[in-house]
Amino acid sequence: MFKFFRFLKNVCLLGRRLTANEVLQAEEKYSIKFTQEGPERYITYYEGDREANIIAEYSFLNDVTLFTDSFRKWQKPYGEELTEFDFQKVKNRVARYFACWGGAVVINETALPTLEDFIKGLQDAGIPYEEVGDGIIKYTADIDEERNRKGGFFNP
Repeated sequence: MFKFFRFLKNVCLLGRRLTANEVLQAEEKYSIKFTQEGPERYITYYEGDREANIIAEYSFLNDVTLFTDSFRKWQKPYGEELTEFDFQKVKNRVARYFACWGGAVVINETALPTLEDFIKGLQDAGIPYEEVGDGIIKYTADIDEERNRKGGFFNP
């Protein structure tokens, strides 16, 4: 019950905290933007001409899990590793931004699957794909084809 009241209080004060964070972002010359809505969110961190894509998961009461492995490399310039200083700076800024929402911020250091792991999974499943460039893979998987290939709906 306490968590629910905390949630309501945080919703009421959200606008004030977000405004304060936007002022801080402008002063420190960076910005954080949502690029996808839903329980799993993709966030883009902008600083000058550099961009980092960040994966985070939200729970019902605005608790957030931040996957640090998702922003070990810059999206622009593509593939360039963040220095340890830049990594800590981005992690702290993004965690501070998520803390504005009023929930707990959990930092998850688990390694995410690599592009090579993803491609191997597509190859193992027999799904045709195309590498478009800049780490983008284009593929189509039809549910009926997958069911037939695996021997029916109930056969794993």
